Amino acid sequence: MSEGTNYTPSQQAVIAQQGNNLLVSASAGSGKTTVLIERIMRKILAGTNIDQLLVVTFTNLAAKHMKQKLESQINKRISQLMTDNPAQTTASPAIRQLRQQLNLLGVANISTLDAFCLRVIQRYYYVIDLDPVFFAY
Repeated sequence: MSEGTNYTPSQQAVIAQQGNNLLVSASAGSGKTTVLIERIMRKILAGTNIDQLLVVTFTNLAAKHMKQKLESQINKRISQLMTDNPAQTTASPAIRQLRQQLNLLGVANISTLDAFCLRVIQRYYYVIDLDPVFFAY
């Protein structure tokens, strides 16, 4: 787990949950973003590319904030790897994989549910026989 972070038992249970799909619902300021960032980082460190995940938030601001926090955590992990093992070069597999995640962050599915659905409709409009110039309100 992230250094210096004290998780509650409930948060630890969510972080440790091994399923593919998980709903995290809690009040504002309860640490949802921190818990989700930890889960995402664990997936990344286990070899999952960030663009293979779907992370849904309620607001555009929350999605933007989550991407910024992920970028920060990935950069922090790269720095940590290089500090812990000075012989580790930027060409090491672990650092290359983390840098790839930074590149994929811009296309990662981290958004509101309505923004995700709109992207799916825009991409596959022809499957549902929808006019490609439809309007979403």
